[in-house]
Amino acid sequence: MRRYWLVLLLSGWIGIVSANVVDDATSLFHEQRYQEASLLYKKLADQNPGSSLYQYRYARCLYELGQYEQAIVHFQLSGERYTLRNYYMGVLHELTYRFSEATDYYATYAESIEEEQKRTAIAERIEYCKRMERYLQRVEDVVITDSVITDKEAFLNAYHLSEEAGELAFEDGGVSHTNQRNDRKYSSRKMGDSIAIYATEKLLDQWTEPHRLPYPLNQENCSYPYLMSDGVTMYFASTANSMGGYDLFITRYNHTADTFMNPENIGMPFNSPANDYMMAIDETQGIGWWATDRRQEEGKVIVYSFVYKDEKQYVAPSDSLLREKAQMLVYNTNKEIHAPLITEEKQTITKDSLLFTFAINSKTIYTKESDFQSEKALTLFHELQLTEDSINSMQGRLSDLRQQYRTGDTELRNSISAEILSLEKQLPLQQIHLKQLTLSIREEEYRVTQEVKP
Repeated sequence: MRRYWLVLLLSGWIGIVSANVVDDATSLFHEQRYQEASLLYKKLADQNPGSSLYQYRYARCLYELGQYEQAIVHFQLSGERYTLRNYYMGVLHELTYRFSEATDYYATYAESIEEEQKRTAIAERIEYCKRMERYLQRVEDVVITDSVITDKEAFLNAYHLSEEAGELAFEDGGVSHTNQRNDRKYSSRKMGDSIAIYATEKLLDQWTEPHRLPYPLNQENCSYPYLMSDGVTMYFASTANSMGGYDLFITRYNHTADTFMNPENIGMPFNSPANDYMMAIDETQGIGWWATDRRQEEGKVIVYSFVYKDEKQYVAPSDSLLREKAQMLVYNTNKEIHAPLITEEKQTITKDSLLFTFAINSKTIYTKESDFQSEKALTLFHELQLTEDSINSMQGRLSDLRQQYRTGDTELRNSISAEILSLEKQLPLQQIHLKQLTLSIREEEYRVTQEVKP
C-alpha cells in the first residue's frame, strides 16, 4: 500500500514539474525569448516526439535563431496540424536554396488563406523562387584563392589591382574606377533617392563635367562600376531585378549605338539575397575580386578573390553540393587553375600534375608539400586534409539520410532523425574549423617567409 502511494505521489510531482516546464516554455515563447524557450521545447519534444505542438514550437524557435536546417526537420515532425507550418517551410527552403520545394510549400499555404493581400504576397514569393531556381541551374564553378573580412568603409584595401587594371578609389560617398591610361573615370553619385553611374573624360589636363550614363545601364540604384581593360565590358552593382539588395551585373558598350547594352545578372555564386558588389577583374594577374555582406555582422563585408578565366565552368545541376556552392558555403580549390605564381609569367596548373592545390594568397599557390616553408604550417595542412575528408563524408551521409527521410515512413524518420540532427550540428563546426585552419596556415607561412627575407 505504501508503495502504491509513493508511486502516485511521484507521478503527481512529475506532472507538476512537466506542467511548469510547459508554462515556462509558453511564456518565453510569447515573450520572443527564443533561445531560452528552445531549450525547454527541445526537452519537451524529446520527451514527447509525437507532439505536434512541441515540435512546431521548437521548430519556430530554431527558425528565429537562424538554425534553418534543424528547423526544417522539426517542422516536418510537427505534421500538418498548424497552417503556418507550410509558410515557414516555404521560407526555410527559400533561405536554404531549395527553391523548388519552397514553391510547393508556398502554394500549399496559399490554398489555406483567403485574404487577398496575403495571397498576392505569397504569389510574389513563388515567382521569386521560380526565378531563383533558374539561377540555381547555372552556378559558376569558381576557384577561390583568398577571402578577407573587413570593415565596409575600407573594403577596397582588399583589392590589389595591377597598374594595367586601373585604380579603384572612394570618391563622393561612392567608388570610382579610373582606367589604366588615366583618361576615363566611372563613378557613382547619389541624386535624390537614387544612385546612378556617371562618366568623365580627361581632355588635356582637365576632367570634363561628369555625365550620367543613359538607360538601360542606369536603372535602379546603380553603383560600383568597373570597366575592364578591353574598354567595352563593364561590371556594376544594382538593386534592379536583383536577388535581394545589390546584385552584380555585366554590360557591354555598343559602339554603333554609342551606349551600353541591356545589363545581365551574372548569377550565382557571385550574387545572393544579400548585398553583392564591386566586381573587379585584373586580367594581367588572372584574378578577380568581389565584396558581399552575406553572413556578416553589421558594418562588415567579406572580399573574395578568385581565379579569372575567359571560359567559364558551371557546377553540374546534379552535384550534391550545388546549393552549398551557390551560397559560397563551400568552394573548390582543386580544379584546373590558370593563375599567376610569384613570377610575372603565367603558368597553367592541372589537377593531374599536382598532389594538391592550396592558395596561400592571390599570387602564390602551393602544389606539393616541399612548397611549405614552415613545418608547423605543413602539420596544419595535414590536419586540414583530414578535416576536408571528414566534411565530405559527413555531407554525403547527411544527403543520404535526408533522402531517406523525405521518402521514408514515420518509423524510419523517427529512427534517423537523431543522426540527422547530430550531423547538422557537427557539420558547421567542422566547416568553421576548416576555415580557421586555412587562415592559420596562411598566417604561419607569411610569418616564416617574412623572417627569412634578407
